[in-house]
Amino acid sequence: MRLQASGCYYHSGRAAVAICAKCGVGVCRECAVKDEYGTILCYQCGNEKLREEHREHRKRLKEAGGRFRKGTEFIIPGIIGALIVIVVCVLNYTGIGHGGIKNSLGVGIEGMIGIFYILFSIPFCYIALNDLLVPKYDTMFERIRKWVEKIAISLAIGCIVFTFFWIRFLIGKLNFLKNKE
Repeated sequence: MRLQASGCYYHSGRAAVAICAKCGVGVCRECAVKDEYGTILCYQCGNEKLREEHREHRKRLKEAGGRFRKGTEFIIPGIIGALIVIVVCVLNYTGIGHGGIKNSLGVGIEGMIGIFYILFSIPFCYIALNDLLVPKYDTMFERIRKWVEKIAISLAIGCIVFTFFWIRFLIGKLNFLKNKE
């Protein structure tokens, strides 16, 4: 196949290295993205395809009743949350920093349980944010920035999100048992 576009549609003065399979414009290396099948698209068509896939994913989630409806969906985020808590416990036990987390935060055992609950809930909120926010092709810096933002949001509201999912799961199980009788 011979390249017909001489320059990048988005960057004048740059040579085109590929043609978008959807819209047919020439794209440079920065603007070209590959989908899961290896098809080369311009970043606008790639982002449009990601938005459509995300809409379909959200529709499937809605039809299934939402995220965290089955007990098995709690396993992987629960393991990740437990690992986060274990790392913090080890760091606290070894006294990394100025006298460990307990002394630097000035909290007792109740405060540590609260901190562990917040840390345990991070993966659950992170998954919910991934389901909520539309993905797009970004630079590596943008990906890292968005990852840090999701972690910060998960720290701030993760315990609320996890509590909501857990209560909804328990109510669903209780209703199932009630209807079974």
